[in-house]
Amino acid sequence: MNVWRVFLFGALAILIDGAVARAQPPVQRGGMAGGPQFGNLLIRKDFSDGQLGMVIHNATSGADAAVVDVDRQKAVLVRVPASSTNRVQLQFFADAFSVPTRRGPFYLVTLEHKDAVPNGLTLGAEVFPYWTENELKAGKAELVKSHQDAPDGEGWRTSRYLFRFANDEWDGYRLQLRLLFYRDNSPENVVSQGLVRNISVIQMNEQEVAAATREANPPARQKKPAKAQKP
Repeated sequence: MNVWRVFLFGALAILIDGAVARAQPPVQRGGMAGGPQFGNLLIRKDFSDGQLGMVIHNATSGADAAVVDVDRQKAVLVRVPASSTNRVQLQFFADAFSVPTRRGPFYLVTLEHKDAVPNGLTLGAEVFPYWTENELKAGKAELVKSHQDAPDGEGWRTSRYLFRFANDEWDGYRLQLRLLFYRDNSPENVVSQGLVRNISVIQMNEQEVAAATREANPPARQKKPAKAQKP
């Protein structure tokens, strides 16, 4: 069975803790001593500079997004007003250029999000590979697995999406992350809201996926037989 089909979610937590801390953008990597290298960091948005740094697209009229301080960190507050349409939404774009395609076919998207009460938004993620001529020749990357942690004490959840795009002809010109905040059948005169922070996209190969899985799920140690008691 293919390794991405048996990927264990415990590995994702190990992967993010190690990869975001150790992986660097391709232009900065240069090799770092000590510890395994779980992946190649392509996109990182923590909004610490106060800038959104992402393109807003496909937004309902009147929807907006702004960097705010929430729970002692920077986050993005998304606000989407009600509309006569069935779905109200706002979508973010973030791009990574010159992706080293031979580096691996897996892309792990990780982010933290929180509903802004009382009317929350649903969140979805997609990954799209673009060729140099900006054509989507093969569509979006395949979502292999997704997982959402339970909320922490402040209501933040960590969501992880593992995508796969394997096409030897892709030139790696651009990889686009899309995050969609939406709500269907929104009540009249209601502004729906959501919060997101600490967004990352990490590129991996099959060996790194397998290594992360092994670290998260080490083999059980066999107990030594108890020594016989002397009479």
